[in-house]
Formats: sequence, structure tokens, C-alpha cells
Amino acid sequence: MNPKESPACGAIVSPAVNAGSRHNPAYRWFSQARFGMFIHFCPECDLSERQGIKYSDYRRLEETMLREVNPSGFNARQWVDVAESAGCRYITWVAKHGTGFCLWDTRTTDFRITRTPFGRDLLRELSDECARRKMPLAIYMHPGEWHNRHMVRWENNWGARNWAREDDDPSWDKTFEYLAAQLTELLTNYGPIAGIWFDGSDHNEIQWRGRKLYEHIKRLQPNCLVNDRCGYGDFLTPEYHMREDVDWRNFLVEQCTPVSDNWNWNAGNWRHSAPDLVDELVRIVASGSNYLLNVGPRPDGVIDPSEAERMAAVGRWLRINGAAIYASEPVRLDGLPDTMRATRPVGSTDTVHVILRHWPRTSRVSLPGIVGVPATAQVLGGPALNASLHASGRALVLDGLPADPGDAFAKAIQLRFNGPAKVWEAPTPVRIETVTTVDANRPTVLPVSAARAEGVAVKYYQHFIRELTPPDAAFEYSQGFGLPGEIATDLHEVHARILAVRGDRHSTINWSRLGQVVVWTVVVPQTLRVRIRIRLRCSLQHAGSRYAIRCGDREMRGTVVGNPADHGTMPYPDWFKGFYKLPFVWEDAGEIDLPTGRHELIMSIEDMPHGCFFADVAALEIMSSA
Repeated sequence: MNPKESPACGAIVSPAVNAGSRHNPAYRWFSQARFGMFIHFCPECDLSERQGIKYSDYRRLEETMLREVNPSGFNARQWVDVAESAGCRYITWVAKHGTGFCLWDTRTTDFRITRTPFGRDLLRELSDECARRKMPLAIYMHPGEWHNRHMVRWENNWGARNWAREDDDPSWDKTFEYLAAQLTELLTNYGPIAGIWFDGSDHNEIQWRGRKLYEHIKRLQPNCLVNDRCGYGDFLTPEYHMREDVDWRNFLVEQCTPVSDNWNWNAGNWRHSAPDLVDELVRIVASGSNYLLNVGPRPDGVIDPSEAERMAAVGRWLRINGAAIYASEPVRLDGLPDTMRATRPVGSTDTVHVILRHWPRTSRVSLPGIVGVPATAQVLGGPALNASLHASGRALVLDGLPADPGDAFAKAIQLRFNGPAKVWEAPTPVRIETVTTVDANRPTVLPVSAARAEGVAVKYYQHFIRELTPPDAAFEYSQGFGLPGEIATDLHEVHARILAVRGDRHSTINWSRLGQVVVWTVVVPQTLRVRIRIRLRCSLQHAGSRYAIRCGDREMRGTVVGNPADHGTMPYPDWFKGFYKLPFVWEDAGEIDLPTGRHELIMSIEDMPHGCFFADVAALEIMSSA
């Protein structure tokens, strides 16, 4: 296949995860575990840095690795010891990262650890130790690894290798076969595997054959969880930028971050403090997510003592406060301040845990949303407290907090009631819907600020509509008020007033996955044949994505043309920030029949030939073609 080609596109892949996974009893252990340890042991990173070998010099790098990699200090017991000391309930381990170096005795390639001076199957030892200790083990696999000569290499794709191998034979079919063969080894030769954790957000389900991979894994081990990064899986995986607004009732969610500033070990890494790690654990679990905390063993295979101690400190905290974390679910108490979070045990109605992220400056604290007096109130690992209802009836007042909390860690207060806990949970935010009437005589502009964004994105959980701010290029090209660019000059008076009030400089960003949509609500007074223009920006070298626009049972399809050449190119685009260095342009999308009545006008991605690049979208314009 030509590297610029994309596989044939079928239906929109939505949703990104199996809708039944959240409520599958076989996966209940995962949602109740709440805390896992990620292990990035990538000896190629250290070797490349120390010897100055560029990844593009792949022959030299691979030969050096096979000659020099020797984690002689590795002991699977130490890794599992660290996980257990931290209170982790499972381990996710990197078996193959971007270089394609396999840390197990694979038959699919000679680029493996058993051909190094170390000579041992690292996965065999780790899986055996995890089985002995009853520690669930999940395996990380990078599907887009650079050693695979069949990997389709695209210029302008941020994550693909940008150099050619002498033996390149690019093919998505062969890439799938290669990856499927490795998964077969992992899932048949190493006992029960708790999960497969794919990385890479630079391609979509069409390229990765995400559903086929999912089905292949489930045939081999039906209870093996699969993450979402190949376009289809059982759970979502936000990364680094922690989200507390996840839809935990409908999705399994796991959020990951490293102990240090890097996933891999580096002597110069700075590391988070243990109280900060506990605070992150509290916020993530109280949002309904799992927390996957990464350590990076040194090149000798030993987890660095500074990281091991931080993990142990989290474990010491959990031994006292674990009741508020394990097998818990969020409680959204009405009025609870940011200094607190709340959880309750899954299936329990008589217990609530309120976690104080910061210790109060007085002996008394008020807990909004608790509207009944519990039978007991106690700081876990600390004193019992006196409880009374605030005069307003909307908060519980606790008295008797010690002046000195003893340390800087968060503290959990356990409230036990005789009968169901009396709480007021925060109401679900009301969705404010903007309804636009389509004018049969004049152009009707639908800015994205009048829409809603739905669907989930790779790594950063969701795409969203944001207000643009300098130095966004839209401001450099803006003329008057209104939407970015020259759009404001041809709006009729009603739309001009609306835009002026909103200060409308908004755009959808982070379109990176099939199934993401933007939805406008429109009223069509009479059946109309209309021409649609789309206001977007996309670098010319990332053009070609296909999209659909639907209204009722009518639909049309279009293709992103991209910004003109004189707008410049983006050789290294900030893929997660959108195309902010470009102005917005109008593109003709096509024609569609709009049926009479109130409808949702939906724009969705059909295909992204460059993997995860679509466009930033600012507005649609509807104009009768009669």
C-alpha cells in the first residue's frame, strides 16, 4: 500500500469502547481495584541518550542494543514488592515500546531481549512472580513500533517514524498479522493476562483494525481487558492531564501519569512528592477512574529507591485510608468545595467517606451535602469526631479535629449512618441548548459555540469547543467582530447581534478519533435544499479527511480541502492544540435536503487518512440553493 493511502472506510466507529464492558461482571475487579502500577522499562531510551544514537540510525541502535542491553539487577520480586508496598491492585508492564524491542522470547523477530547478554525472558519471570503473588498483570504493546518493516510510514503523521528502513514493505494487512502473532504469543504462553494496553494516538481504528484486534484478543482470553487506543476496547485512558469529569457510570476509565517527569528512568528526573501523588489518587478515584501510576526502572532493571519510597509512602497512606479508595464510587455532594472529595463503598448505602485534601485551620469543619447526622464520624487512623447538623440543614458540622494533622497527606473521614446515608448530591448540570432557525432567504451561520461536542478522544478523553485566545492565528486574520476570519461581514443583523453578545471566537479542537461529532439544534420552517459551507482550518499537508453531515434521515459527505499554500505549512504541528497557527477558511461542503421541523444537525468524522489529524471547525453556513 502506498504510504499516503488510507484503507477503505466503512461506517463510523462509535462508540470507542464496548458499551457492555462497564457493567460486565468479569471486569468488576478492575473498577474496584482503583490503583495500579505502570512500569516503563525501556533500556533503548537510556542507551540512545548515553551514546547519542538517533532512532533514525536504526541499524546502529538495534545492533548496539542486542550487544549491550543487560539489566543484570532485574528481579521480578522487587518489582512486585514495590507494587504491593504501594497498595497497587494490578500491574501494567511495557513489553514493547516504540522501537519494537521485545522484552519476551518472541518468534516474530530477532529484536528481542533473549538475544542480548541478559539472555532471559523478562516477561516469563514477571508473569510467574505475579501469578505466585496473585497480582493481575496487564501488558502494554505499542502497535506503531519502528522496527516493524511493514508499518505504513506517513510523512506529516506526528507519531510515525520519519525515516525509511532499507527493508520497508509497508502494508496495513501485514502490520495487523505481525501484531496479531505477537498477541497470540503473549496470550497463550504466559498464563492469564489481565489486559492489553495499546499505546499510540497517531492512527485510528481503520488503520489499526481495532475491532479485529479486539476480537482476536477476546478469542484467546475472553476476560482480558483491552484499552481504547487502537480505536476500540473496554476502557478509556486519559493521560497526564487528569480529568475529573469522566462519565464513570457508562465507561471504565483509567488515568495514567508517572511518578517523575518522564515515563522512563533518567538520572535527571524530578519526582512528585508522596503527598502530591496521594492527592492525585484521591482526585482521580473520586472522579470514578482508576489511577495507573508509573515507575521507570533503571537500565540495570532495578526500580530506583527514590521512586520505590514514594510508592511505599502511598501504600502506607492506603493502609489507613484504603476504605475510601478501593471498591469505591464517587459521591457528588452538593456544594462540596475543591478542598474535599467524597466517595462511598460500591453497593453500600450507609457509609460515606469525605476526604480532606487540605487540613482545616480550625478544629471544626463543615461538610456540605451531608443532611443527616451519622451514627459515627471518625478520621480514619485518627480520633472520633462530634457531629451535628448545621442550622441551615444543608451541611454536617464536625468538631474535634486535632490542631496538627501530623503530616501533609490528605485525610479521610468515615461517616457511618444507621440506615441509608442522608446526602444531597449535586444536580446534573443542565445542558443549555441553542436552537437556531434556518432562514430560507438569507445565509444561516451556525457557530460551534451554539453546538455541543460529543465523543471521546485518544489520551485526552474528549474533544471540546474552546474560546480562542492570542497568539491564535485567527486574531491576526480577524476583521471586525464575529467568527475568526472574514466571516462577520456577510452576516445579517440577527446573527450579528448574537455573535456580538457571545464574543464568538470558538473552535472545536482535538478531533482525533472516529465517532466524534459536533451537534447543532436547528428548526427548519419548510423543507429546503441547501448548500453548506464549513468554516475550518487544516494544514494543506493534512488535508483529505472525510466527514458527514446528517439531518434527520438525510446526509451528505465532504472532504477537507485544507488551507491554501500561502498560509504556510505545519511540519511539526501541535497536534493536541489544533491548527492554531493557521487562519480559518470557508470550504464548500455540498448540498443536503433539510426536512421540516426541529432536528439535530450532526457533523462527524468518516475517515482521517493521516491518522489523527482532522481539522479545527468554527462554523457551518447554510444557504438555500433554490
